[in-house]
Amino acid sequence: MQETAEYLSFGPWRYLRSVGKLQHFEAQESLTLEPRLHKLLNYFIDHSELVLSRDTLLSDVWGDGAGSDEALTRAIAALRKILQDSRTQPTYIATLSKKGYCWMAPVKVEQAPVAPAIPVGDGQQLISQPVAHDGSAVLHWQWQRKLRLKKARHIWVSCVVLLLFSFAFVFLFNQMNQKASLPRYLQMTPLSAQDGIERMPLLDNLKSMLLYQHKGPGDGKEWRWAAQQLNSMQVRHDNAAYQQLSEASWLNAEEIIFRAVQDDKCVFWRQQVQPEFQPASTLFSCHFFVEKGQVRLADGLLWLDKDQESGQMQLWHWKNQRQQLLLNFPADWREVSHLLYRLNKAYMLVQLGFSQSMLIELDLDSLIWRELKLFNFRADQLAWWDEQELLINHGPERFAALSLRTGNERVFGELTTNLADVSRVGDSLLAVSPKDAVTDLFQLQWADGDVPELRSFSPSNRSETLMLRRPGQYYFMSERSGLPQLWLLDQGKLRQLTQFVQKVRVEQLLWWQQQLWLVMEQRLWRWDDNTGQLLPLFEARAGAEHFEICNDRLYWTERDSVGWSLFEWHQRQPKKLLEHAVQVLCGPEQQLLVQFDTHHQLQLLEHGKLRDLGLQLDWRSIDSAHMVSDPQALFWVSNLNRVLNRYDWHSKNITQWQLPQPVQALYLSQGELFVEQARTTDMDVVWLHPEQ
Repeated sequence: MQETAEYLSFGPWRYLRSVGKLQHFEAQESLTLEPRLHKLLNYFIDHSELVLSRDTLLSDVWGDGAGSDEALTRAIAALRKILQDSRTQPTYIATLSKKGYCWMAPVKVEQAPVAPAIPVGDGQQLISQPVAHDGSAVLHWQWQRKLRLKKARHIWVSCVVLLLFSFAFVFLFNQMNQKASLPRYLQMTPLSAQDGIERMPLLDNLKSMLLYQHKGPGDGKEWRWAAQQLNSMQVRHDNAAYQQLSEASWLNAEEIIFRAVQDDKCVFWRQQVQPEFQPASTLFSCHFFVEKGQVRLADGLLWLDKDQESGQMQLWHWKNQRQQLLLNFPADWREVSHLLYRLNKAYMLVQLGFSQSMLIELDLDSLIWRELKLFNFRADQLAWWDEQELLINHGPERFAALSLRTGNERVFGELTTNLADVSRVGDSLLAVSPKDAVTDLFQLQWADGDVPELRSFSPSNRSETLMLRRPGQYYFMSERSGLPQLWLLDQGKLRQLTQFVQKVRVEQLLWWQQQLWLVMEQRLWRWDDNTGQLLPLFEARAGAEHFEICNDRLYWTERDSVGWSLFEWHQRQPKKLLEHAVQVLCGPEQQLLVQFDTHHQLQLLEHGKLRDLGLQLDWRSIDSAHMVSDPQALFWVSNLNRVLNRYDWHSKNITQWQLPQPVQALYLSQGELFVEQARTTDMDVVWLHPEQ
């Protein structure tokens, strides 16, 4: 074990262990390790030539339960990169298969460096010789002291002036960056106008042909490639049909690579599309379909996938006909998508939960990722604006140009709202419009033969969402008066309750303590029917997710920097009940039904103890809006949200029904089941041209 000392050396490095400062013998500058790497290096040095297991390092460096295998792997890789070490031919940190790690380099103790003499006046130096305490010596000392104070004042004033200039420069630079003009898009021109849905547009290198996906009104779940010549506007379709179809990447001037699901199998395909469509050939199989989860590299393909058993998201590399697993992402992430690549860095959108997203940057050398931006909604837009900026969500509808250098955002104008699949072509934008269709609420009823029928509820020509039923009353959100507002249908009479003057995002309607509550921007508000006001209860933290009322108690799940947890509102304070809980519902006999991020088994919480329900559902594949329950049964949708499932609490039988349209959300209240569906709408590829 290495004796404790301030200054150490190993190889060409000199190390000040108290503050974690490293300096190469041949370099002038030094670097200071961040706290975790500082503690890890000290631990290696203190236990040199000993084999340290991963569990030992996690326990002693991170602390019990605070670290993870991924965090340790990233830290080891970062430390090796700083020390210019090699994993295959290590000088400092050796990896011992199935055993752990070992510090190999000899460590020497150095003497503290001697401070240089301080020059004064005419070039003489202060030395530690005995000085006679006569009058001249005192005067000389006072003169030296005044000189030092004068120099110190000059240095202090110079530093203040320099600091003020620096602040002014940074402020002006940021202001200029924020006010740098974005094109004003005032004109939207349809580029294609076929019946049905068009999406994922891609131009060829010559910008003479547009490739996109198309699904006609009568095609059901079948997607096909369509190629449109821009000079003649002539469209040709591929014969092959797919259940799901991802974005495409150009392999060369004539061929594309894409991922698709056909016959319920996920496969990567290679296909010639110019000058005519040729039958696609398979490249390799995939486990999980991601619409925007692959990018073409010079030496192959980088793509996102899932582990079949755990459901954990992964990053893979396909090169020379071989597949290589690069990284397992944290197990408590729900999904990773929208993969971009530039200069050996990958950029992705992470869906942390059902309504929280994060933009990350991944260094492909060290496989260490860092957070760039956090969103309190589901972000779904990521593309390149230029070499230093990303097109990214600014809100659920609008988007912005995010600078990777400064982190500043420039927000686009109003005409860019409700667009999907946005990309930049010159100063113009290529996109799909509209992004979101009008939604309707339907009551689900079972007719003869146990076949579900949809009965329209209070139809209008605007979007309806969020249904909550009480005896004789129906609360819901509607845009029929312009902005989304809360409405009440009471004994057949319709009344608008709220008067919002700007668009707000209402996420849930709840009935608790004999009153109506709204979840808006992760904050709980009580509706006062007497005054017509919304009164706040508390503001949940940024990671708060689905809220649930069970036995007249308020529960919710929340994700913080450590992971997922289940909370209860107890004595006017949040109280943590369980860790790793990602979803909570009210089950039979007012028991809590809990989903965890560690396994697929649903469990009931009874008297503080968990028991298996006998039903497995992956929380990553079912949205919180797609699962509801009451004292009789649990309902959820699957198979691209077209199949309704019912699990009876008592018989434990599962019944399934095919629905005519995909479901946006399920609402179950007072024994009545409602579904929210998007209205059938044509979606077209459009140009947005800037103001001249």
